[in-house]
Amino acid sequence: KGGFALDGQATSRPAVLKDKAYVGTEKGTVYALDLRTGSVVSTGKPIGAGAKIAAIAPVDKLLTGDVKDQLIIVANTPTSSVVTKVAADNVAAPLTPTVDLDITPSTSSPVVADTGKVFVGTDTALYMLNYATLAPTGIVMEKTATSPLAVGTNVFVGTGTGQKLVQINSSKGTVIGFYDLTSPLSQSAFYENAKSKLIIAGVNDGRVFTFKSDGTPTGLAIAGLFNNEQTGGSVNAPVLSNGILYRGTMKKQIVSAGSLKEVNLNCDNQEIVNLVSVPTGAIVATGQNPAKDWVSAVNAEGIIHFIATR
Repeated sequence: KGGFALDGQATSRPAVLKDKAYVGTEKGTVYALDLRTGSVVSTGKPIGAGAKIAAIAPVDKLLTGDVKDQLIIVANTPTSSVVTKVAADNVAAPLTPTVDLDITPSTSSPVVADTGKVFVGTDTALYMLNYATLAPTGIVMEKTATSPLAVGTNVFVGTGTGQKLVQINSSKGTVIGFYDLTSPLSQSAFYENAKSKLIIAGVNDGRVFTFKSDGTPTGLAIAGLFNNEQTGGSVNAPVLSNGILYRGTMKKQIVSAGSLKEVNLNCDNQEIVNLVSVPTGAIVATGQNPAKDWVSAVNAEGIIHFIATR
């Protein structure tokens, strides 16, 4: 486990692209860190003074056909939520002008669907953007409860009340399905390997629902993995690393729980198997690199941690 001090409170969850992790702070700084050494590769303020980085989304050049890997950055200024784009190897220089989204702040991570459309939420709406210019092309739906999740040509997001998972056609920006979760959705995540493609939706009462990549429910609702009594509530999307589920909690912990079998999507056990405390700060968020070797966390004191999962 390693840590690195930032210039202020971390306000975005770690974004991992190939061998680097990216995180933004309340002072508008974006850090690029080498995953192998933890050292700072580069820093920059792509939106300028007064902007708090809300979220960073990595975009592999294979998805968009661009020459270089890129990052979409969402930030909150004193008057609006904004979005811009930078090259992954130069976080200081925007590739597009900064675009105003809304007068309300954003706490949503942007996603790029296979159709090339960008989706990002604010406190009042879910926006669909043109990838090349980041100009909004429409409002898909009113207030959402979670960051959008792109899976192929579909996007999934929680409704404003949080108790339904919404499936959206990412080409047209139209809603094509609702799935009742009976409890507010905290976040969702996508897991894929050679045997399985699985959407994982974690809800506030500690249950984890699973769906096939086309949105079809598997019928599996795993109970009691992350209940509020044990964890104080979850604050981020569930993450699968080496078959083990991880979530960050309000008690400054990263929680690991029973693994999902890859073939029949069943759960090996339904109990918390490990709690990893994050030394200082308030809320943690998790992410993972493509090799699925690490779970990363950023706490409110501006320390980024990498915790080995094997």
